[in-house]
Amino acid sequence: MLEFTHDADWQEERAAKWKAVEDEIKEGLTRKRIREVRTYYMTGVIPDGVVIKPWDAIELYPDPSIEGLQHCLRVNFPDGMTKKEFEDTQVILSLALSRLKQLSKKQQAELFRYVAGDTFDPNRRFPFYIGQETKLRRLAVPPFEYFLSAMLEIVFWVKDTESSEPEPFWIECQSFILSLLPYLPSNMFTFQAGKKALTRKPGHRDRTAVKYLWKLLRYCLSPPQAADDSEDGKKRQKFLKEFRARFEALEEYPGDLKAIWREIQIQEGIVKSGPIENIWRKTTRRGVPNGQSD
Repeated sequence: MLEFTHDADWQEERAAKWKAVEDEIKEGLTRKRIREVRTYYMTGVIPDGVVIKPWDAIELYPDPSIEGLQHCLRVNFPDGMTKKEFEDTQVILSLALSRLKQLSKKQQAELFRYVAGDTFDPNRRFPFYIGQETKLRRLAVPPFEYFLSAMLEIVFWVKDTESSEPEPFWIECQSFILSLLPYLPSNMFTFQAGKKALTRKPGHRDRTAVKYLWKLLRYCLSPPQAADDSEDGKKRQKFLKEFRARFEALEEYPGDLKAIWREIQIQEGIVKSGPIENIWRKTTRRGVPNGQSD
């Protein structure tokens, strides 16, 4: 499976990339430990007596293809994994795929869909066997974790913040993101939740998710400056147009989400509200992020 790691040209190219990896991981590690990790990085084989945790084993594996990852999880963890190790494995192969730097964003999205599906399924099985196990384990990443990760990475990218990825794989997984909505707490999608999002405190992850969803919906109507006519800006424009079309095509919306979407459209001047609706807006809808203040 890993015969290519014996090729001299491949080894030379791989070794040239090691310095950047070493700089990222070396803090707090002994020289002996760094040598052990480098051996694994170059071979994909965990040396006898050496422990490489699943997260690192996946991130540093020479072949991040589906077949390669299955080989990694079979061969390198013959005795299985602890609950925590399996949780970490699920995370890096779904929420943290950007860590697999050998893969393009398109390949990361393809791997995500292989692991999590085209749409969310609460009964889905993790598609890789661990060690000598003969039954697939249940995929147990909560829908909220997918949603929060997607909202943060997409909004950062659309706005082009300093902490954003060049292009998150999530933009290729729009059907999956929208399929999460029925599985999220309905009280997330209320005008009251919008008010709370304005005054969120550190650690209030549900409010963060709400705030960033509202931001994304607003950007669909009024794109930020980063969605300009540059090559990257046009990618943002394309994504926002596609996401809006998919969002508006939904047959059902949880909680007040449909009314909230209308409120955002009113605020952005896309649609006009009637006199009676305006009275309601100034009372019931007051406090939606960037909402009615009169």
